[in-house]
Amino acid sequence: MRAKPIVRREGTKYSVRFVGAQRALLDELLPWLAYRREGEPALTVWAGCGRERLEQLHARVSSGDQVVLSLEDLHILHAVLLSVHSMFASEEAFHTQLGFYRENAYDLAGGLVKAVEEAAAASCSEPVAVPLPPCGGGPPSGPADGPRDAPHPAPLFKLR
Repeated sequence: MRAKPIVRREGTKYSVRFVGAQRALLDELLPWLAYRREGEPALTVWAGCGRERLEQLHARVSSGDQVVLSLEDLHILHAVLLSVHSMFASEEAFHTQLGFYRENAYDLAGGLVKAVEEAAAASCSEPVAVPLPPCGGGPPSGPADGPRDAPHPAPLFKLR
């Protein structure tokens, strides 16, 4: 299974494309966690949200090829990928119940973080026209502007 999903930044959100087994893994994990018998408090500790939010996120992730997610949504997916492994006594039980191995969940969680970081860094490297604040003093002073031995402003700190 490929570890990193395809991620592109779109403003303050991220367009994510989970491919092949990545989507299948999330299709297993999200409802499995959402429909456990434990209540909302336990679910919120595991996933960072309640059942209704997990159901909505599952519907969005499984609905199409590309999904736009907020950082909060991505955090929920990351939390789910890392927390579900602790609910099984063994690797065999995890695989039997979900059809994947724990390492698949770990790899996707790590790949998701890397892909989001790379998308954020790529969007920061694009040239952006940002107005610079005024320097406050105009051009540097020279002989025509007056004496160079003008008093300096008070220091920001004192040396002992």
